[in-house]
Amino acid sequence: MTTLQPCLPRPGHQSFWHLESALTDGWRRARALGVPVLVSRSERVPAIDPLHAFAGAAGRGLRRVFWEHKDRETGHRLALAGIGAAYTLLSEPENPFAAAAAEWRSLCATALIDAPDPGLGVGPILLGGFRFDRYVPPTALWAGFPNSSLVLPILTVTSVDGEHWLTTSLMVGPETDTARLAADTHALREHVFQGAARYAGEIYSVDARPATMVAPSLPADHSRRPRPTLLHDALPDTEWERLVGEAARDIRQGNLAKVVLAREVALTRPGCPFDPGAVLARLRATFPDACLFAVAPADGAAGNPVFLGASPERLVSLAGGVVATSCLAGSIGRGTTAAEDDALGARLLGSAKDQVEHSLVARMLREQLGPLCDSLEIGETPELVRLANVQHLHTPIHGALRARSDGTVPCILDLVATLHPTPAVGGYPRHAALDLIRRRERLDRGWYAGPLGWLDRHGEGEFAVAIRSALLRGSEARLFAGCGIVGDSDPHSEYLESRLKLRAMLGALTGSA
Repeated sequence: MTTLQPCLPRPGHQSFWHLESALTDGWRRARALGVPVLVSRSERVPAIDPLHAFAGAAGRGLRRVFWEHKDRETGHRLALAGIGAAYTLLSEPENPFAAAAAEWRSLCATALIDAPDPGLGVGPILLGGFRFDRYVPPTALWAGFPNSSLVLPILTVTSVDGEHWLTTSLMVGPETDTARLAADTHALREHVFQGAARYAGEIYSVDARPATMVAPSLPADHSRRPRPTLLHDALPDTEWERLVGEAARDIRQGNLAKVVLAREVALTRPGCPFDPGAVLARLRATFPDACLFAVAPADGAAGNPVFLGASPERLVSLAGGVVATSCLAGSIGRGTTAAEDDALGARLLGSAKDQVEHSLVARMLREQLGPLCDSLEIGETPELVRLANVQHLHTPIHGALRARSDGTVPCILDLVATLHPTPAVGGYPRHAALDLIRRRERLDRGWYAGPLGWLDRHGEGEFAVAIRSALLRGSEARLFAGCGIVGDSDPHSEYLESRLKLRAMLGALTGSA
C-alpha cells in the first residue's frame, strides 16, 4: 500500500481563468438564447477518495450524493461524490422517469461541456433516486426525500479505475455575474477538498495498484467502542408473520404469484449520532462488490437525514448501448466453515420455493426487456452469489438496446421506468402485488427499494435497487428488509430471513461489521 499526502488542487490563476472564460462563453450563449445555459468542465486532480469528499462536506448546507460500484464481471470500479446542486429535476407527474429524461436532454442540448468523451462518470451527470411507490402518500419519516430527485452537482468528484477527476457544473443565465460565480465556485472547491483531507485524517490511502481503492482508516473520533443501542420493531414479529401468512394464502388462492413484504426496524443510540461516512467505510470493507450509495438532502431538513446502503442488486446499467441487469432472488445464510457454506449453497440451489421465486423475477425481466432489445442473453440456470452474510440465487442478463422507429435510442431512465419495481422487491404480477403491499404492509417504504443511481449526458449510467439500506437522522436509524412471499412460504422462516438481511446494516451501524 502506498500512502500519499493529500495534494489539493487549489484555485490557481490558470484554473480560475479557464473556469471564468467558460462561464463567459456560457453567458453569451444564455443571452443569445434567452434562457440559462449549463456550463460544465472536467479536469484531472490528484488522488482523492469520493467517500472522503462526501463525508468531509457535511454540515455546510450542501446536498450530497455518493455512489460506488465494482462490476463483478468486468472489475470496473466507479466512485462518485456529488456536492451541491447546480440544477435539480423534481419530477412529480404521472411518469417522472420520462419527464426527467426529456428535461435532461433539453438541458444538455444547449450546454457548453468540456469533458472527455466517452468518459464513464466524468462530465455533467445526474445523481439521485426515486420513491418506491409514488402513489403512497409520504409520511414525516421521509421528509427531505420527494417522489423523485435527480441533481446535477456543482462539483462531482470521480474515481474511475484509478483515475481521478473533478467536474464543475454551473447554470449561467443572461444576468449572471460570471466573475462572482467563478470565485464562489473556487471557494467551494477549496472547501470540499480540505474537508476531504480533514475527514481522511490528512492522509489518503490507495492500493499500489492504481485501479483499486481500499477502505479509508477511520479517524480517532469514529472509534468502535461499544455503545448502548435500542432496537425496536415497527410492527411486532407476530403481527408481521400474520401478514406473511395472509399473503401466502392469497397466492395459493391464485390472486397473484409472489409479493415482497418489508419490515422496518428502529435502531437508537442515545446521545451518539451516527456518522454516515464511517458507516459507508464499514460497508465498503465488508461488501466490496455491492453498490454503495448515500443521499443527503441539503442540511436543514429535519434531523439532517442521510439515506445510505450497500445494495447487492443492480436494477440496470447502460453503457455503449449494452443493457445489463440481473435476477437476484432467493436467499440463505453463510456457513462458518467451507463445508457448511457449500451445504447451505446447495440447499438454496435445490430449494423449490426459492427457485420459483427466482424464476418469476427472470420471467418478468425477459418480458419487459425483450421488446427493447435486438438480442437478450439470459443464463439458463441460476448461480450462487456469496456476500459477507448471505448467499443469493443470481442470473446475469445482457441485451443490445434497440433504437426506436424514429432513430432515437432509449436512455437509462426509460429502462428504469420499464423495470421498476421488479418482482424481487415488489412481486408478480406487478399491479396485484403493489395493491397488496399498499393495503397490508403498513409502513412507508419511502426510497427503500426504489431506483437510485446516476446517468450521464448521453443518457447512459447505472441504477441500483436501494435495499440493504437505512435512513439515518441523528442518533436514530430506520432499517428495512424485505422477503419474497410465495404460496408455500413459512411465516417464521421469512421472519428469520429478514433478520439475516438486516445484519449487514446493523453491523455497519454499530461498528461490529
